[in-house]
Amino acid sequence: AGYDLVNDFDGVMRQLDDVIGLERVKAVHVNDSQFGLSSHKDRHANIGDGHLGIPFFTRMVNDPRLSRLPMILETKHREEIALLRGLVQ
Repeated sequence: AGYDLVNDFDGVMRQLDDVIGLERVKAVHVNDSQFGLSSHKDRHANIGDGHLGIPFFTRMVNDPRLSRLPMILETKHREEIALLRGLVQ
């Protein structure tokens, strides 16, 4: 949606908190992306195979602001769910 999660994760989180309030976020939709930032295309890639990549997902699943929230992953592959769980430290 045009948010630079890879290079400005903390800035995006601050903006989310300022506009909506992190306490109001009830879940996180997680998918990697086949296309890069500002492509205006919503096409999912397998976790780690897209433009967000494993380092981003490692950071996201371990961020204390998000770790308490359910995460929704659109996938047919149990391996992707296991991969995300394996990133939790």
